[in-house]
Amino acid sequence: MKTRFFLLFMFISGFLLSAQTVTTITDGTPDDAINLDSNGNIYVSNFDGGKIFKFTPSGVMTEFLTGLSNPNGLAFNSSDELYSCQWQTNFLNKYLISGNLSNSYSVTWGNPSGIAKAFDNEDMIFAKYSANTLHRITPSGTITTISTAGELNGPVGLTYDDSGNLYVGNYNNRRIYKVLTNGNLEYVATVGSSSFLGFITFANGKLWATVFGEHKIYTIDPSKVDDVTLFAGSVQGTNDGELSQATFNTPNGIKFNDAGDTMYISEYNTKNLRIISNIPLSVNDFQNNSDLKIITNSGQKYLSLSGSIFESGQYEIAIYNLLGQKTIELNGKTQNSSNEIKINTNNLSEGTYIVMVKSNGLRESKKVIVNH
Repeated sequence: MKTRFFLLFMFISGFLLSAQTVTTITDGTPDDAINLDSNGNIYVSNFDGGKIFKFTPSGVMTEFLTGLSNPNGLAFNSSDELYSCQWQTNFLNKYLISGNLSNSYSVTWGNPSGIAKAFDNEDMIFAKYSANTLHRITPSGTITTISTAGELNGPVGLTYDDSGNLYVGNYNNRRIYKVLTNGNLEYVATVGSSSFLGFITFANGKLWATVFGEHKIYTIDPSKVDDVTLFAGSVQGTNDGELSQATFNTPNGIKFNDAGDTMYISEYNTKNLRIISNIPLSVNDFQNNSDLKIITNSGQKYLSLSGSIFESGQYEIAIYNLLGQKTIELNGKTQNSSNEIKINTNNLSEGTYIVMVKSNGLRESKKVIVNH
């Protein structure tokens, strides 16, 4: 099957070419929420058909779950257990990575829609579309209400930013809010000018959202009010290729890989999974004015990292392969900017990688080629 191999090709070509490109998977019928497990497998719910599909990084599609009741939001906990919102029957189901049902929680009336893992523990945050409320559920099944704010109007999209701020998107009026700790909402933006808001996600310092009937994808600056920028889409269509020429048909679910350079989009009408590759990781990614220095030492098989980003404080370093999978993760603390961080690459295969550094509220990324 030709789609079996296209994902690998798409990821590699996305790194080697400068243009952002759109590719379509036509197998199956994914049309709703999207999430990824820790191995980079992609899960997409099929709201109309009562299924959840699984796509491996190499492009192999399987029906992961069937016989569900309008599965909506999807979220993984740290153990790769998948939570699925059963919109019609008002249940949250939890599944093992094998696909076996682990638990099922009744959430009473309200149509559970979006769901996201809590930022700092294993709780799940979920929205009720018809009840216009937000809730928290613990691993043991205890449910509490975190917001009944009057601004909630068909809440579906839920996402956290890198600082642990929770955001909610209203399907009905396309408004996005920050959820404060007391349950009140702080207005961020109204996305688009018509139709309905799909899901929202956070990546590369921005919020991202889909708008159904406009057939468009937008970016939102969460630090400002109504700072909305069109990212992709124009007229209704299914054209692949270079991003500025690609068209979409009722984009709905939206999610990034861990590296933040690849976006996944589900389309409600076409039941297609669309993939946008080679997305810049941040404003300064791969720019020559970045002072992050990475030196490869093939003889001793290590990378040497230095730069002002390593000024006194905690740092996180992650290395991703061309499939967007995390291959190395390193956490530590530096005393000053002259610190040199060495990373052993002995277990990495030769090839191109993305090195991502987070420290002191900054994030920088660079491509490196590992040779042994």
